[in-house]
Amino acid sequence: MAPGRPRIGPPPPSFSARSSNSHLHESFNADLVFHAACHLPFTRILRRFQASVDKNLLTVLLAEDSEDDLWLMLEALKNARLPQAPMVVRDGVEAIEYLAGHGKYADRAKYPFPFLFFLDLNMPRKNGFEVLEWWRREPREHHLTTIVLTSSVNRADIERAYRLDAVSYLCKPTELSDLNEMVDRLLQFWSLVQRPP
Repeated sequence: MAPGRPRIGPPPPSFSARSSNSHLHESFNADLVFHAACHLPFTRILRRFQASVDKNLLTVLLAEDSEDDLWLMLEALKNARLPQAPMVVRDGVEAIEYLAGHGKYADRAKYPFPFLFFLDLNMPRKNGFEVLEWWRREPREHHLTTIVLTSSVNRADIERAYRLDAVSYLCKPTELSDLNEMVDRLLQFWSLVQRPP
């Protein structure tokens, strides 16, 4: 991973290091989050998970405007051997339309609600924070697991993302091998976690 681009994110609830007066997770090395989930290869975990759920629950939504970062992320998700290709939106307005099921995204058979949502912060029309703010205001029919994947290591951005209910804040690796490892561990962890419907 390139210098100056650490992996930052919150632990799952059981590993949370919050004090009684704090509403923010402490930053930490993301490797610690997924340690317990990495004893089995992801393909074995995924087969177990697929056996008990509808395949639409494995839909991954990727909001990314950079062509280079999009290519890297699509390659990493392909290498993770997901049962279906991720859905892609290129700006914040399109992300909101997908999540709301508006326009062409009203067809949930074709555009299922995502199992995981990878969200870039710096996007045109509406940025990632605006997407998070919109989702926080909306009446919720589904649980949304949002992982901010960005190049910003600004502490204010990290804290703001967590206040807006992002479950993880991760900095984009510049090497495909590092991104492969990060994505594989993310999918392992969230495939094992029991989430609300």
